[in-house]
Amino acid sequence: MTERSFAADGVLLDRRAVAAMLGIDVRTVSRQQETGKILPGFKVGSQWRWLRTEFLSWVNAGCPNPRDWKLNRGA
Repeated sequence: MTERSFAADGVLLDRRAVAAMLGIDVRTVSRQQETGKILPGFKVGSQWRWLRTEFLSWVNAGCPNPRDWKLNRGA
């Protein structure tokens, strides 16, 4: 399965989808990534992606500090 089919199936979120979920601008997502205020993503090529299920779990938990979230989740 290619990156495109993963994204099309909704397995991966891009910055635009993350921004929409959080109700913020895409540039704000970038700034919050730099300061560690949102759940860390990972790069696929040159683009940032997030696992949809993990990101939704984080949002449903109230968007806690990402460092604490990872520690509490056993990562």
